[in-house]
Amino acid sequence: MKGFDTPHLLPVLKHPGHTGLYIDNLIFKNREEVFAGSICFCRFLSPEEHKTALSRLQTGEREYYDTIKSEKRRKDYLLGRYSAKLAVAKLTGEQEPDIVTVEKGDSGQPVLRYRSFADIQVSITHTGDFGAAAVFPKTCPLGIDLEKVSPGRAKVLAKKMTDGEKKLLENTNIPRDRGLIMVWTAKEALSKLLKTGFTIPFDMFEISEMTSGNHGQAAVYFRNFPGYKSLFLDLGSYGFSIAFSGALEPGINSAALKEFFLREEK
Repeated sequence: MKGFDTPHLLPVLKHPGHTGLYIDNLIFKNREEVFAGSICFCRFLSPEEHKTALSRLQTGEREYYDTIKSEKRRKDYLLGRYSAKLAVAKLTGEQEPDIVTVEKGDSGQPVLRYRSFADIQVSITHTGDFGAAAVFPKTCPLGIDLEKVSPGRAKVLAKKMTDGEKKLLENTNIPRDRGLIMVWTAKEALSKLLKTGFTIPFDMFEISEMTSGNHGQAAVYFRNFPGYKSLFLDLGSYGFSIAFSGALEPGINSAALKEFFLREEK
């Protein structure tokens, strides 16, 4: 699988003092077309950053936020919505992300409401201290998932693997804890692309092939969904997968993204 890196561009919005923020372009191409999207990773490093993100919620979003009792779930919700708004701003040049609304679709998937841009969609993920969102045209559906690497999580994920996936992982040079995260995030990302979540049998998302590449990247292919594949990025303490059409080549600045995560860990 060949990829191509795009220049790491500064965000179109000003975020004074917000250092836990990464915003960049996403590019996908086939022989005839190029599809442009954007991606945002975010964590709150101060009460002021949390307050700024909270001020970006629209009325309905804030009302829902106030009903969430768990502090962790409130933070996850805010990180996801804030990341989505900033990703829309990156893609469209919008200077007022407050006007972007992220609602729940009929299957629980996030749905964007933004001006007349009915053709852009969003995928959201959150884990640990981070939230992330990818924004993309509906003609180029994507799904993303971010997972924190931890021994406890690895034990849980190992129980979710099929015998075939265990054999595949044994035949690669990918460390076991990374491989477990790779398999899980690939399935989660595909379920978001399909907008089914895990409402269909989990084994339907079985991995049929995985190939490791340079800089901690790996390609993942699905037994029952041969039209899609997933790109996995090893981000240090986190693993990230993005699922997309197998006919496309992805352009994501993996080196800059990994540098950002490694810097955040210090």
